[in-house]
Amino acid sequence: MEGIGGLHGWQWIFCLEGIATILVACLSFFFMHDYPETAKFLTEPERVHVINMLKQDANDLATHYHIRFVLQAMGDYKTYIQVLIYMGLLVPVYAIALFTPTIINELGYSATSAQLLSIPPFVAGCIATVLVGIYSDKCNLRGPFIIGGTFVSMLLSAYIQPSRLILLGQARMQEAT
Repeated sequence: MEGIGGLHGWQWIFCLEGIATILVACLSFFFMHDYPETAKFLTEPERVHVINMLKQDANDLATHYHIRFVLQAMGDYKTYIQVLIYMGLLVPVYAIALFTPTIINELGYSATSAQLLSIPPFVAGCIATVLVGIYSDKCNLRGPFIIGGTFVSMLLSAYIQPSRLILLGQARMQEAT
């Protein structure tokens, strides 16, 4: 789209993403419901169930904010362990997401081909995420699915050496993450 409308290709990316965001926001205004009472898609038993769940959740919440709660969380070692776990998850994911096109480009593909070849791993990851979510909900288990995905990702990270298998490895690692 370089040059169309007097804009560079990178400017078109921002325009198209912005237009999509605005369209979704406008559609959300008409389809999102503020309260279960106004949600037309809920049946009466579902509405009662959702309202009861919200009341139970509200009972467990503090009614006021106090700095003591923040200091208590900051003083708990488990907070920092969770931060490290989260960083350990996000750093490799974003490294893969940001550098996949560069890695593919270094294999000798053109920049355009590298961008296009970096799409399948993320599509596979998206499909795997949805499927794992569905099956973990059906089994009412999270741990085994998380551990299994992490284990597959670690094995593929350690195993993939030949450059021809990098794309397959990227797809599998994205699925596991």
